[in-house]
Amino acid sequence: MAPDSPLGRVLVTRGRQPASAGGAVLVAPRSVLTALHVVKGAPSDHIRFRSGGRDLAVTAVREAAGHDIALLTLGEDCGPVAVLSTATQGERWSVPVPNQAAGAHLSGGISAVGRTDFTDSYGNTGRVHQLRVDEELKGFGGYSGSGVMVPGRGDAVVGILIEQQPEVLDRREAGGRVASNVLYAVPVEDALAAVGLADVVVRQNPQGGTPDTAFAMAHQEYRLLTAAADVDGRLPAGAALPPFDRFTEAAGQLAGTLEAMYAYGWQPTVVLTPTLTLGEWSNLLLRYKASGPGPGFGG
Repeated sequence: MAPDSPLGRVLVTRGRQPASAGGAVLVAPRSVLTALHVVKGAPSDHIRFRSGGRDLAVTAVREAAGHDIALLTLGEDCGPVAVLSTATQGERWSVPVPNQAAGAHLSGGISAVGRTDFTDSYGNTGRVHQLRVDEELKGFGGYSGSGVMVPGRGDAVVGILIEQQPEVLDRREAGGRVASNVLYAVPVEDALAAVGLADVVVRQNPQGGTPDTAFAMAHQEYRLLTAAADVDGRLPAGAALPPFDRFTEAAGQLAGTLEAMYAYGWQPTVVLTPTLTLGEWSNLLLRYKASGPGPGFGG
């Protein structure tokens, strides 16, 4: 791995010698995310984070609630930290730090984003990204905890690998259950929130830093704007709502605009929309209900 990479390996001493147990991602100078099962049961002084040829001591381990995720606290600063972002369905992904046993860099496509109907091997039911793997390997053991990068967006990390989808084969020589070409990863924003770093670690994209709350605000406004509304008395004089289909189109553009503005480090106090200030939008949003198109929306 490159000496300036935020991705690394977790070494766990369970006998006399430390062994490479899984992958990990540096998300702050002393904060590392990995899969919980990689370090489960190991004292912090038996864990090391290997990055760029250095083995760094771990002083504390925090287990996430509801996710197969752990936060490792390092005894000294390390860098650079990873660029973190949300995922988009259909994007290409990669894990460029190979498991030493398999020796393969993984790659593929993101086939589903934020699945909520998934339960992992440890009973966790948090959201996951579903990943298709191009490489044909017999197993993906040792890759757990690795950061899922998006090469097309400056190697932004969008998730933490946690497990594979087992596949049952009828052939006796296959030995029963083997690895399929489907992996699952916890969204990086969920992993950060689960270990209490959502308000501390800045989620970024290739154009610059975007606070986690900025994404949340954009997505919340998108949901609100695409819901039906009871807007009587909330619009300025002379203002009129467009047909519902145009309104939903504008909602998507607004969400994208907010993300783009924050990505470039702008802190807008007013969102420029026809005749409406941000304060007027806020009052309007308070009246929204998720009950389908209402009067005035062309529904």
